[in-house]
Amino acid sequence: MNLEGIDGDTGFSHIKKANVIDGVILVYYTNSILHGNYVKEGWYVVVPAKKIERGFSTHKKYLKYLESIHISAEPILYDIESIADYYEYHDIIDWKKIH
Repeated sequence: MNLEGIDGDTGFSHIKKANVIDGVILVYYTNSILHGNYVKEGWYVVVPAKKIERGFSTHKKYLKYLESIHISAEPILYDIESIADYYEYHDIIDWKKIH
């Protein structure tokens, strides 16, 4: 996924799980780069409408940030393969219908 580099990163790879809730893109990835450093796992929150791109190297920091943007319960992140399978048969993704 390419980013504008607002948070110091220009992208990340090895996405394992994702979801989109109210225009907020949530991503979990592994074995990639975060802020110039290798991370075994990471979480990213992207809010395109507000030009926000934030990456986290710990689950705790990710959850704390979600709370700060008024997402109090941790959202389900869907397996990237499930997302790809759904997209294969639909023109757009209805995030509530992915299993």
